Amino acid sequence: MEARNQSRRFNVLLNGVKRGSPSDLERLADWGEWPTDLDQACQAFSVLLKHLKLEDVPALHKWNLCGIESEDEAAHVKRRTASQVILSGLTKMITSDDTTKARVLEVMQPYLPGFIAWTTFYARRSANLYLEPYKAYAGTYHACWIFRRLMEYGLKDQPDNPCLPQLVESALNLWMWDPLDIPSSMVPAISASDYMRFIEPTNHLLLLCTMHSGALRIAIDRINTLKKKERCEHQLTHSFNFRCDQWANTFRKDKEGGDRPTAALWTILHVYESLSSGSVVLQKNLDKTPFLSKALALVAEVTLVWPNTGKLCLAVEVVNLLFPPQSLNAFAMTHQVPGLIKAGLLDIIASGHLVPSIKWPGGNPLWRLYRLVYHPRVCDAVVSATNAMPESKLKALAANPDWNKFQDVVSDLRNVYSVAPPLNRNEVPLCDNLFHPTMSQQVILKDTKGVQCSWCHTTVYCSRECQHKDWDLFHKSECTANRVQRIVNPERPSLCEVRPFIKEWFFNNEILSGRLYTPSLTTMDARNRTRGFNVLLDGVKRGSPSHIERLVEEWPADFDQACQAFSALLEHLKLEDVPPLHIWNQFGLESRNALFTVKCRTALQATLNGLDQMSGSDDATKSRVLEVLEPHLSGLISWATFFARRSAIPSFELPNAYAGTFHASWLFRRLLEYGLNNHPDNPSLSQLVESALNLWMWDPLDMPRGAKFASRMVPPLSASDYMKYIEPTNHLLLLCAMDNGTRRIALERINTLRNKEWRGQLTHSFNFRCDQWENTFKKDNKGGMVAIGAFFKILFVYQALSSGSAVLRKNLNKTPFLSKALGLVAGATLAWPNTEELCLPVEAVNLVFQPHFPNALAMTHTLPRVINSGLLHVIANALLVPSIKWPDGGDPLWRLYRLLYYPRVCDAVTSAINAMPDTTLKALSSIPDWKKFYGVASDLRNVYAAAPPRNEVPLCDNLFHPTMSHQVILKDTKGVQCSWCHTTVYCSRECQQKDWDLFHKAECTANRVERIGLTLPNSIREPPLTQSHVLTTDRQLHGGWLSHRTRALFLVLMRALLLHPGMPNIEDPLTVPWFDLRTYPHNMHQLDVEDMHNQLTDYGEDTFGDARSKAILDEFVEKGGTVRLAGFIAEFGEYHIFTLARFRRVEPGLGTAPRVWHSGLMPLGVHVRVLRRPFP
Repeated sequence: MEARNQSRRFNVLLNGVKRGSPSDLERLADWGEWPTDLDQACQAFSVLLKHLKLEDVPALHKWNLCGIESEDEAAHVKRRTASQVILSGLTKMITSDDTTKARVLEVMQPYLPGFIAWTTFYARRSANLYLEPYKAYAGTYHACWIFRRLMEYGLKDQPDNPCLPQLVESALNLWMWDPLDIPSSMVPAISASDYMRFIEPTNHLLLLCTMHSGALRIAIDRINTLKKKERCEHQLTHSFNFRCDQWANTFRKDKEGGDRPTAALWTILHVYESLSSGSVVLQKNLDKTPFLSKALALVAEVTLVWPNTGKLCLAVEVVNLLFPPQSLNAFAMTHQVPGLIKAGLLDIIASGHLVPSIKWPGGNPLWRLYRLVYHPRVCDAVVSATNAMPESKLKALAANPDWNKFQDVVSDLRNVYSVAPPLNRNEVPLCDNLFHPTMSQQVILKDTKGVQCSWCHTTVYCSRECQHKDWDLFHKSECTANRVQRIVNPERPSLCEVRPFIKEWFFNNEILSGRLYTPSLTTMDARNRTRGFNVLLDGVKRGSPSHIERLVEEWPADFDQACQAFSALLEHLKLEDVPPLHIWNQFGLESRNALFTVKCRTALQATLNGLDQMSGSDDATKSRVLEVLEPHLSGLISWATFFARRSAIPSFELPNAYAGTFHASWLFRRLLEYGLNNHPDNPSLSQLVESALNLWMWDPLDMPRGAKFASRMVPPLSASDYMKYIEPTNHLLLLCAMDNGTRRIALERINTLRNKEWRGQLTHSFNFRCDQWENTFKKDNKGGMVAIGAFFKILFVYQALSSGSAVLRKNLNKTPFLSKALGLVAGATLAWPNTEELCLPVEAVNLVFQPHFPNALAMTHTLPRVINSGLLHVIANALLVPSIKWPDGGDPLWRLYRLLYYPRVCDAVTSAINAMPDTTLKALSSIPDWKKFYGVASDLRNVYAAAPPRNEVPLCDNLFHPTMSHQVILKDTKGVQCSWCHTTVYCSRECQQKDWDLFHKAECTANRVERIGLTLPNSIREPPLTQSHVLTTDRQLHGGWLSHRTRALFLVLMRALLLHPGMPNIEDPLTVPWFDLRTYPHNMHQLDVEDMHNQLTDYGEDTFGDARSKAILDEFVEKGGTVRLAGFIAEFGEYHIFTLARFRRVEPGLGTAPRVWHSGLMPLGVHVRVLRRPFP
């Protein structure tokens, strides 16, 4: 009946929304009114989106006109409210699974163009209409969150969806449209809190777009297709400088540093890095502005000057971003590098040299400056920056050998350039005619305008006579059409450093890229090479292994010839020639057609060699190579996978056993580097990802040991063999797991495949990879950062795949993988002599013991194993090193403290503490946090030591059991339980019948879903009365509860808390002690009965609104003199546990104050509610 009333009420509300009633729209936005049923939610989205039609959006030229809202104010109010309600609905359903999100997005798809257009319109309009920051940014704020929700619901994973380019373009527009950057705006300056609230969502939205490969490609295409000098192009360039100024005006006025302002500045820099790396247009435009030097100056100020942000490593990373290791172009070297030096580049480099622990990612930038300091502008900037440094800093740097060498060269160059004669930009100081001294008495020219070659602009002369002389002797051959081949010859790239001199000292014309290289091959040599390549190519086409091997050694440098070579090789690797899958494991397969197998294997290796040799090409060249490979990719990937599987079977020597896996891993990595991962719709990408998973699961040392494999005797791996043969396979799957597109394919494969054997092998492979690493590196106790880095790749693969696959996470939780992984990292980093870095196990702890532990199942089974494997040992060692900082998840000791109340966790912690050395415990005893933790753990251990046997029922769930039996505390009682729901147990049939009539009949009906009030994912079911955590797999019942034994232990815990010496006296008999076990340390509140009745959860549900809880509270009011009540709240994975414990007061003896009511307590019963938390 109640479900029918709710449906009728929703239909009435939906009719009001269809009419556009503002009151009904606001009601629908209310947290309690939004439907929890998916079908009703989809209806609500459809009705709301119909108010936001694309054809109703005002024309673009009217967006800046004031008064447009007044034309139909009611309609605009309706649309604004509908947009806000949609955002509210998307936010409420954000915790749904991927299938639910996909269905919601499918419902919204027909209306998305209008929804995005109206959202963008109101974002633009709010900046023009209002002067207050809140109203001025209201539209932008809502638009950013709407677009973020759409991407989280899966729009970013649909590159062919026409709405994705519209969303990305709107994100770019929101980045460029800011109320403070509109000329007509008079919005006052914003505070730091306003910045983080209103500005940061805009910046973060564009950052999300640039972090996803599909959205980034759309954004770059949009930027690159803008017409030159278009207003939008200019506005985009200006927006980067404006965002820097906006950040500086907000945070520099009071110099309040910290992580949040620094992260906000980093967001701007990451957006620049992503967009400029793919857009030459944007990079060129930004090079003409002071953006880079301005950004570096802000970073230098934040990291070196502000008191709250002493993180030099941030400045080091920015230096690597703005002053990259690769060669700079001539314009950047001439203009940007001096600006960066003056902005603080040299100051940051110098500070980094004063801190030995600082490591430069791309190599020491001082050496890169050393190579550029010959240029006069760079030298002047370095001299100025050095002179501006404090004397104390220069004195400290004097002890650094690298700095002294650098300063010696700078001093010499400064002296050289200080005596150089002044040079006018329009003058020619020297003549390029080799015989100029014999034709003129003025060797050193002065006040000479000169002439230059009008065709190539590379030579200058003092007169026409010298130009004619040089033309006849040399320059005529240099300036012919063959100069193109001379320019592209890459034999002497160092001569590029001469070009800025020519540009700045001789003439001010645009530099032609690549001139001043050595002459190209003569026409005859080129013709002979072409003929030799054609002969070699004919042999490759015939399948001659010797010619294929020669092609490996003589791979052509010409791009067209390389494409011909790829096509000829791939003709031997056809998909239809791959042997069937069912015979891949058979012995003797190679001997059936040995020549054909050798030809295919050699062609595969030659293809990999060609990809290796061309891996240094630009993106355009790689894209063209991938186009040539495209028709043959399926066969190439299949043959590589086949040989990877086969090499492990017929070979006995170690290199041969891993040869196929080694080549396949590197081949697939090259295909990803060539851009295959940027084509999510390419079927070959799915094939590659599936092969990467198979390579991870197929290992010669992990083959079945049946009759067919009895002769397999592969020897154990050494450390060098591991890094050579195993590491490429692990790194390949890591690349697939880190990219959004390939990770989605891998997760889809894992989640949709119904083959239990394949899933079991995948789960087993994680444990095998741990054992393989352990057997390789721990046998001689020699580690190092290389070994630890290899193991962390396994952990990162686990993190990426398990975060998107509940199936894999569930299967791994049943294995000792997490505990084994943490034990290996902790043991290696704490014991090995070459890896004394505690930060590595700290990072591993954050991976396996996440800030929000995933679910109750993991907390019940996995967490105790992780604690026993070294979790508490790592935490304890970190407490002894004050410099260790835990990541964003916070101190894990506090997280363990909140879970200590759970018996299994308490037992594991007790065992781990008992295993610690006495010296460690003695050192920890002086740390306040550890003393609190250890004291609570000791108290709980003593409490749970008196636990009842597992197969007995110590208490009866019948609320009136004390009035029906003389035995309040049961002993040697097997009891009975409800056969339908398995959630309640009783001492006898009589008590069960009594409780059924009063409470459990209503609890155990079909309406129990409303009683539980949750929508929980399915989990495993354990036998009642024997396991401490029980969740149902009944698809009609979405709920959770704790077993009777655990509830009995909670009753014992509550009695111990009340009898604790530190428990304050509570004089009022109707006051309920309420313990919050989520806090550190635990808090105790005194609540009256009205507070208990009105207590709500964090998500608005009545905590004790069920009939059983109300009866307990009514009994407490009625018998307050004899019955006492206490309770607690605790976290249990994704749940909250609410407990009410009942006690009968025991009359105090003589000499005891009558008001000390907890001097004696007899337990009567306990009621526990398990409610799903609304957020992690």
